[in-house]
Amino acid sequence: INNMVFGGNLQEIVQNAVLLNLPAWFVDGLVSYLGEEWNSELDNQLRDGILSGRYKEFSKLTGDDARFAGHSLWYFIADKYGASNIPNLLYLIRINRSLESGFLFVLGTTVNQTVDEWYKYYYERYTSEQAGKQLPEMDKPVNRKTRKGRIYHSPVISPDGNSLAYVSDDMGKFRIHFEATQEVKTKVVKKGGMKTRTRATDLSYPLVAWSPDGQLLAAIYEKRDKTMLFTYNVRENKKEVKDISRFQRVLSMSFGKNNNMLVLSVMNNGQSDIYTYFINNARVEQITNDYYDDLSASFIKTDNGYEGILFTSNRDSKNLVRTRNIDSILPVGNNDVFFYNYNTKSNTLVKVTQTRNISERVPLQYSDGHFAFLSDYNGISNRFIGYLDTIYDYTKTVVFFNDSTVVNPTFDISEIYLRADFDSIKYIPVFRDTAYTWPVTNYASNILSHDVALKAGKVIQVFQQEKGNNFFIDKVPSAIDESEKVRLQKTGYRQYEEQKKEQEILQQITTIPTITENLPIDDAGDTDARSDSLRNAILEGMYFQTPYIVPEEKEAVEEETVTLEAADLKDKNNLVTDGKFQPSRIQAYRLKFSNEYVQTQLDNSLLVNPYENFNASGGTFSNPPLSGLFTVSISDLFEDYRFVGGFRFPTSFTGGEYFLKYEDLSKRLDKSLTWYYQHQREEYSFQPVWFPTVEGAPKTNIVEASVKYPFDVIRSLRLSTSYRSDKIIFLAGDTFSLNQPSYNEDWMSVRLEYVHDNTFPVMTNILNGMRYKVWVELHKQFELGVEDGLTLSLNDGYLGVLGFDFRHYQKVHRQIVWANRVAGGLSFGNQRLIYYLGGVDSWLFPEFNQDTEINEDINYAFQTQATPVRGYIQNIRNGNAYAVFNSELRVPVFTYLLSKPMKSELLRNFQVVGFFDAGTAWEG
Repeated sequence: INNMVFGGNLQEIVQNAVLLNLPAWFVDGLVSYLGEEWNSELDNQLRDGILSGRYKEFSKLTGDDARFAGHSLWYFIADKYGASNIPNLLYLIRINRSLESGFLFVLGTTVNQTVDEWYKYYYERYTSEQAGKQLPEMDKPVNRKTRKGRIYHSPVISPDGNSLAYVSDDMGKFRIHFEATQEVKTKVVKKGGMKTRTRATDLSYPLVAWSPDGQLLAAIYEKRDKTMLFTYNVRENKKEVKDISRFQRVLSMSFGKNNNMLVLSVMNNGQSDIYTYFINNARVEQITNDYYDDLSASFIKTDNGYEGILFTSNRDSKNLVRTRNIDSILPVGNNDVFFYNYNTKSNTLVKVTQTRNISERVPLQYSDGHFAFLSDYNGISNRFIGYLDTIYDYTKTVVFFNDSTVVNPTFDISEIYLRADFDSIKYIPVFRDTAYTWPVTNYASNILSHDVALKAGKVIQVFQQEKGNNFFIDKVPSAIDESEKVRLQKTGYRQYEEQKKEQEILQQITTIPTITENLPIDDAGDTDARSDSLRNAILEGMYFQTPYIVPEEKEAVEEETVTLEAADLKDKNNLVTDGKFQPSRIQAYRLKFSNEYVQTQLDNSLLVNPYENFNASGGTFSNPPLSGLFTVSISDLFEDYRFVGGFRFPTSFTGGEYFLKYEDLSKRLDKSLTWYYQHQREEYSFQPVWFPTVEGAPKTNIVEASVKYPFDVIRSLRLSTSYRSDKIIFLAGDTFSLNQPSYNEDWMSVRLEYVHDNTFPVMTNILNGMRYKVWVELHKQFELGVEDGLTLSLNDGYLGVLGFDFRHYQKVHRQIVWANRVAGGLSFGNQRLIYYLGGVDSWLFPEFNQDTEINEDINYAFQTQATPVRGYIQNIRNGNAYAVFNSELRVPVFTYLLSKPMKSELLRNFQVVGFFDAGTAWEG
């Protein structure tokens, strides 16, 4: 995407980085569109956003809403104008360096017109689809007390219907709530996780389930890299936690036939399988072991004798024994519901559903004789119910001879009666298990999840609404009649997908018969039968080209040759034979670097180090002049190694700054090495004051090595050590300046810093969350001599610094944020750091207060700014310690007020800031 939009050579990258500004919905939405195909879940999410009015003001969307709305807009463009036009659109945007021009040339409409067309199309479609569909009683949700910003999910209701457990998530920090359904009071039985805005919230954990008798509540969650099992005994108010890290990740959990047995869908070694886990002794039994997806496992026990596990899978066979070999590509496809008989341990599953291009999920027991699951059959996730039954399949013929037995013989049976070794013949009716299913709901929006209280006959279900997820409890009918099934009307999305699939199938069918034109005339016959047989023969014999070894096909054992003795059930330990999945061939990775970003801007901020040498600056802070800053960053494919370099030249061309940074992020311990060089021109005065000023060229070289150890994505400990050399060379303009010796200072320093950063960027200069850091520094001056050999001289002085900086960004409304900051610093030791209070960072026209005196009795070594304290110029106060408080209300005016996308980044990021500053500096 970066190459298509910003170009591949340095010239195009620089030009587009300066001239082309793309909104978040464009880039993030395009990445999301390319990474995930449109499906019923995304369609339901868009339906909720459109009908609730949340996506009406397109340009005001931020974060996940902007990404998803952009995804749907790209899907709309591909659907209406063709997916082939998207590369053309990106190309013209790059060539013209204009988002508006690209849309006009390729689509014939402006960006705003395309957005209006997108909104109108989906609003009309979703509004028309609402007719005839049900909705739960939206004014009667179960979770009456909710807090803003939290996501409530995974409700489970106890078998007697009197207790409810559910999970609330606050940006990664979860709470498991327990409450009685007849009471308002809620009890938090377990907390965990970490509140953070820096990574996506994982709502798949914790998993929660009730035991069959309703006395035990179980939950599975992650604690760092470990999988933990939590149990809560409701009657005894007793809690236990166990480490079950043998499971890399648990995808679903339900109780089995008793309080001791759990049925789990587990991800181990890259494949998901079904396990049973016994809580008291940690015994594990593996049910499936193959490369198919096995998800949403749930134990059922029906009144007609079925006892086993319902689960969803994308397997194409009912046999647990592998009969198909694959190379490096895992099977993909929609999930059907399967039933595993836990009593018989049969290798043959019951295929409960067999739906093409439709996925079923969350199967569970619905009543004593029925089960339920969720299906997006019509494009909206509704509840289906069904039951298991046994039906007649075929009659098995068994022929007994004196020395052998033949099952289902292929020879003519009428001829065997004349054989001397013939004994008898027996006809045995064979029955097979099957399932019958039908829909019972016709909702206007997806059922996200559901759970059933068997004894109470209640079902709890989750719906997404404008303000988040809500839970609703409904009754299970006492008498279930298949004739009362509802009629589902397919959504526009489902109809479109089915038409597209049919066209693809027709295209395949029409292309294959062209091969038959060259067949011999003798093979002529039934055209349809001949086409089908030829197509099947070709498909069965086709293989993708692959560098991997293709195993030889093994002959399948036909049923007719199996004797009664050999037809017994196989041992459960021999479920898997051959046909191992062949992972991708491992190849050595070679570093491949590419451009991350190129940045050009006018800038006067401090680079790398905020400290200036006090003696070299003569007691006046040298504010960098406004000048051009050019920065380039390149990194390897995995972002393990990064180079960042840049330079800045002032408009006066009397100095410059250069820096180069190397980062090694390949391990948990991050390492970096930085070099910084600055040179400029200054005027220096000498005592007595009537001596003429001398022009000098101060030069600063800094080399810094640092390491960073992250405790998690929020907290880190950082250690750095640096060498600094400050040198002033006085330029000879007369005899006096010619005789002035150069001035040198060499310093070594160590800095230890603790950083807590839990902020999330909304847009430029707009963040949400909190961050702070505290640090301590030690600086030591030394002299390195080379005239009489290499000598190192350490003086008795040292400089120490303590500092802190705490910031909090509170969201007010949409992009408006209230930012507060408290910061301070203290220098100590024989030498000190002086803080100049007043002014603001990156001040275009800085002023320095020469009237505030500097205490010359204090041996200052370095100087820095203590900002911002707006309304006062620099050095309104000074000292070796300072403290400031800042409060700002940041309002991106045009982004907040306008509802249409803006082409200008200047207008998009234009902000009005109201502020309050207070600060002080002192000596001591």
